[in-house]
Amino acid sequence: MNCSSLHIIDCINAKVGGPAQSVLTLVKELNRFQGNHQINSLDYSSWGEKPDEDCVSTVRSPFLAEFNGGMSPAFKRRIYQSAEKCNLIHNHGCWLAANRYARHASHCHKIPLLISPRGMLEPWAMKFGTIKKKIAWALFEFKNLSSARAFHATSKNEAASIRSLGFTQRIYLIPNGVHIPNLIRELPSKNLDISTDRPFFLFLSRIHQKKGIDILMNSWSQLRSHFPDWTAVIAGSEEDDSWSQALQNHPWITDSEQVLRLPFTSGDAKQWLLQNAAFSVLPSRSENFGNSIAESLAHATPVLTSTETPWQEITPRRCGWVTDLKNWDAAFQQSLSTPVPSLRTMGQRGRLWMENDFSWPCIADSMYSTYLHLTGMGPKPDCALDL
Repeated sequence: MNCSSLHIIDCINAKVGGPAQSVLTLVKELNRFQGNHQINSLDYSSWGEKPDEDCVSTVRSPFLAEFNGGMSPAFKRRIYQSAEKCNLIHNHGCWLAANRYARHASHCHKIPLLISPRGMLEPWAMKFGTIKKKIAWALFEFKNLSSARAFHATSKNEAASIRSLGFTQRIYLIPNGVHIPNLIRELPSKNLDISTDRPFFLFLSRIHQKKGIDILMNSWSQLRSHFPDWTAVIAGSEEDDSWSQALQNHPWITDSEQVLRLPFTSGDAKQWLLQNAAFSVLPSRSENFGNSIAESLAHATPVLTSTETPWQEITPRRCGWVTDLKNWDAAFQQSLSTPVPSLRTMGQRGRLWMENDFSWPCIADSMYSTYLHLTGMGPKPDCALDL
């Protein structure tokens, strides 16, 4: 039997970050199976280009949409029309108008609603913008979440966060997938102005307080004189004033050869950075998954990250380091002190792990099995957690 799904996400433009990229790749992989799988999203032109894919249908974001939670009558109509042809609605994210529209369409067409919180129900995220979220929770978000037939979590930590809020619906545990690239060390640097004669570590993520850029730069400020040959490469779009605060706290950054600030990076330039970095860093305060971690490992680059991410297995698999943020400085120094050939060996272990457990075809297969179970077309899959 065929099962078709409609995926709702507020924004899928290029610069919006990991969730949008993972949703797009998931839907493209799902379309290799039976059924028709589509994405409905708003098009926020200020967040880069929208995907040029047949599976993506966007409505131009109205004026002030970025400030009113993405409210758009045209987007709501598009979702209702698209849902007529589907067996299931898969909603990605929380707190926004798109998530209300997904619930309304699910109720109207009497089809199951699967919700992927995408990290927005994690404890740190729930505390961020507390007053607005309390209002939204009372007005509509609790009702949205209560209306879900089931939840999708990308990690055990995220599943625990969902349960801690009192929701008892079925949870399907499926991590994000990662593209396993061909490794071509000779890729051009795309005018990145990075010397291959100097090792560099890479922070490739949105610039936001949650991602811990302040923790990284405070630590690098203390350690850089001990590692004069190293460069910090910071690549990502800015979502708050974290980078401005880092510059204010560390004015030496502006004229230093040991810090290279790059904007949002994609394509060959992104692959070059991931392949040529000695290791990647993500001192995040909260992650439901952490796409940049998986991408680094897939490119055979080891990772230093925090215990606030769901990547504790990095340490026993010997493809990087996971540390409590209180001990970040010591772990960071250990990473910088590790010989580059040893880092390469660690990276190869990480790549093999990604190939075996996180390739997109495997992830899409689990998700499609989830859809079949939710719609009564198939048996309970292995990824379904016990109630």
